[in-house]
Amino acid sequence: MQLAPQPAGPEPAHAPVYPWLVVALFLACHVFSYIDRQVISLLVQPMKASMGLSDTQIGLLQGLAFGLFYAMAGVPIAWLVDSGRRARIAWVCVGLWSFATMGSGVVKSFASLLAMRAATAIGEAGLPTAAMSIFSDLFPRHKLARATGFFILGPFIGGGLALVLGAAVLGHFGDVTSVDVPRLGALEPWRIVFLVVGAPGLLLAAAVALLIREPARRSTVLLSGRADDVDRVRSIRETVHVLFTEHGYFLVCTLGLTCAVIVFFCVAAWFPTHVIRLFSLAPASAGQTLGPIFIVCGASGTVLASLLATAGSPANPLRRVYGVTGICLIGLLGSVLGLFVAVSYTASLAVYGCAIFFLSGVMSLGPVPAQIVLPNRMRAQGMALQALLFSVVGAGLGPLLVGAVSDGLGSGHPISVGRALALVALPATLCSMVLFAASYRMLFRSRGSSPAPQPI
Repeated sequence: MQLAPQPAGPEPAHAPVYPWLVVALFLACHVFSYIDRQVISLLVQPMKASMGLSDTQIGLLQGLAFGLFYAMAGVPIAWLVDSGRRARIAWVCVGLWSFATMGSGVVKSFASLLAMRAATAIGEAGLPTAAMSIFSDLFPRHKLARATGFFILGPFIGGGLALVLGAAVLGHFGDVTSVDVPRLGALEPWRIVFLVVGAPGLLLAAAVALLIREPARRSTVLLSGRADDVDRVRSIRETVHVLFTEHGYFLVCTLGLTCAVIVFFCVAAWFPTHVIRLFSLAPASAGQTLGPIFIVCGASGTVLASLLATAGSPANPLRRVYGVTGICLIGLLGSVLGLFVAVSYTASLAVYGCAIFFLSGVMSLGPVPAQIVLPNRMRAQGMALQALLFSVVGAGLGPLLVGAVSDGLGSGHPISVGRALALVALPATLCSMVLFAASYRMLFRSRGSSPAPQPI
């Protein structure tokens, strides 16, 4: 097995500004995708009062309806990305979710609202794979982690801005029960929030369509030594077979990243409840404190990890990606251990900030090995399969395990959530470290020998 793929053709020779314009535009799209996805969390009470929805129906809108369609649509759209024009797919997806978000503000029934949320999920499922596949053909291998890292700022910025923008619109209208909107009639403020956050996406879709050109696909030398045929379109079944036979390290790396994603969703879902119960805080107070920490630590961890992974010589970028990921996992392990001993409010906030910081570093570099190593016409499908596993196992299993362990410890005790969070996050972090180390050895070594480093 060779050390890693090398470009079969020259590195891209675009003007220095253009690739970063593409990154900036896709980052803006990614930010608004998370605004459109998360803003509903601020509108639960007015939506329930207006449409007579139950908590179960709200849960469907926020969780199952979105997550299920996001996961189901990801792989088929990724096949289109691998086989077609990625820039066109990107602007169609941005336009679809933006239109669906605005539609959420005007529909009158729960079934229609459910359909709008499903359409939002389908649109958002296509952006990451299309964008990161384009980055792979715009940037030299040793700069790819930086471009991807900046793109992955989207969830951290968008998740925070969803609360800020939603609160600003609701606050602007105060106690007003409805507002007359031309051609739409009288709309309640929560409906206007959907219109306000969805509209910019239509402008971004137009910008992507007008400004982003489809880059030429670059071939690589595969791990088997064969040249990558960039003109050959592969079926989803063939892609899955090749990924998990010829690229066994990919499965191990994906499992390691999934373990880190489990920790992320556990911390994001349960840490607010932990501090609310342990320190008798009001939910609003906890949110006002944890929200800025999430944005600042998540964004800074993402940027710093991507900068470190692309610093220095252009030789062997994968080694630097794995090295920075390993450092972040060690830091995450320390943060998780801190959950067992942090008993003061200040110490708990410090543990939370450190955990988000190191998790963001791991997650920002997670897609990079697939971008560098996988065949061109398989990259998007490989990343979509990763996202499917993250959605099902990371987002689905992690928070559930914390809740079950907390119940087992006695959910009425103030410390039970913190202990449960630590007991789930610790083995998940250790598994992530072991699996990342194993995938590194599988990728860089063959039969116990270590080939000489080669530029990628």
